Amino acid sequence: MFKSLRGVMKQKEFFMKKQVFFVLVLALIVAGSAFAQRGGTGGGYGSVANTSGSLTITGLDAHNGKYVCAPIIFNKNGSLTLIGYSSISNNAINLARISGGSATLKIWKMEKVNDNVSNLVNYSGSDRNLTCTIGVSNRASITEAEAKAMENNFMARMTLFLDVGMLENNVSFSGGRATVRFESMTGGGINWNDLNR
Repeated sequence: MFKSLRGVMKQKEFFMKKQVFFVLVLALIVAGSAFAQRGGTGGGYGSVANTSGSLTITGLDAHNGKYVCAPIIFNKNGSLTLIGYSSISNNAINLARISGGSATLKIWKMEKVNDNVSNLVNYSGSDRNLTCTIGVSNRASITEAEAKAMENNFMARMTLFLDVGMLENNVSFSGGRATVRFESMTGGGINWNDLNR
């Protein structure tokens, strides 16, 4: 019995690891335009507007002093894509510092210009039942030069995150604002060596 229980636990562990991997892949692929070079043939964002949208994330006590972002927030049919960072400039993406177990991000709506470029516009909507990925990092910011260097190194982009969470169809905004509680999908952190086993 103990052997079969260990087998079930190992299977659960394996699927959990793969689920975390899938969430990270999804977040980095869809939100890749924010990491990519601004405009041009390399893709990226065409313009960044001021935004009144905000997302407050609580439940981050284990990560005080680290940084957080919401690389992708989306609805079921894919017609709405939002991203959450502290700020975005011509040459850097800044994550929000976690203090007192929480952090607040600015939320932008992505508006597609063409296959390579999206504009980041103000978000003030009241969309409900959205799915949100949340990434915790040691990094306060990612520069354009660093992002460019990571463009062809997918693992380097993935290891930016120490912990990740996903709230599935469970985030609702009102007037562009929402508050969510972080729930780690990794039990408090990612051991990248374990994911390769």
